[in-house]
Amino acid sequence: MAEIWLADLAAYNAGNLVGEWVELGNGTDLEEIHATLSKILARGEAELKLSGEFSGPHEEFAIHDYSGFYGIRIGEYDSLDRVQEIACVLDDFGYEDDRLAFGEFLAEVSDLDEYDDIHEAVEAFRDRFVGRVTLREYAEEWHEDQVRELKSMVRNALYDERQVEAFERNLDSMASKVDLDRIADELSADFTESGSFLFRDF
Repeated sequence: MAEIWLADLAAYNAGNLVGEWVELGNGTDLEEIHATLSKILARGEAELKLSGEFSGPHEEFAIHDYSGFYGIRIGEYDSLDRVQEIACVLDDFGYEDDRLAFGEFLAEVSDLDEYDDIHEAVEAFRDRFVGRVTLREYAEEWHEDQVRELKSMVRNALYDERQVEAFERNLDSMASKVDLDRIADELSADFTESGSFLFRDF
C-alpha cells in the first residue's frame, strides 16, 4: 500500500509540523485525498491563528515522506494526481515481483520523467522486462533454446534415426563445453542487470 505524509507548507515554514499519513491507490478516491489535504490545511491555519502568526489562507502542501512506492522517487512538490496515479498503477500489477521490478526499472534503469505519463512508462517496462533472472542464467536459457532449435531442424531434415541420434550426441557434447560466461558477456551489451532483475536495452 502506497502512502504519503502530507504537510501544511505554510505551517511548516512557520515552525509547526502539521500533517498526516494519507493512503493512496485503488482503494482511495482522489477526492478523498483532496478532502484530507483540505482538513490538514485548515488545521494548520487554526494552529497559526491560535499562536498569533496567521498570515492568510493556507493553500500549499509538501510531501515530506512516502512509502510503498517500490523505489520510485516521489518529489516533495509532486501533485496529488501524479502520486495517486503512480499508486494505482502499482496496485494494478498482479504480482509483487512485477511491482518490485517496475520500481527497480524506474529507480535504476530508466526514469519516470522520460515518459509523457505513467502508462507510457508501464509500456516501456513491459517491453524491456525479461524477468527475475541473472544475465548468466538468461545466457544459459538462450543457449539451451538454440540447441533445442537445432535438434528440431535436424530431425526434420534427416530420416535416419541413427544419424539423428549421432548428431544429437555430438551436439550435446559440444554444447556442454560452451563458455556460458563468454555468452553472457557478449549479451551484456544488450541487457541491463539491476537488483535481481534483467532488462533489455532498447
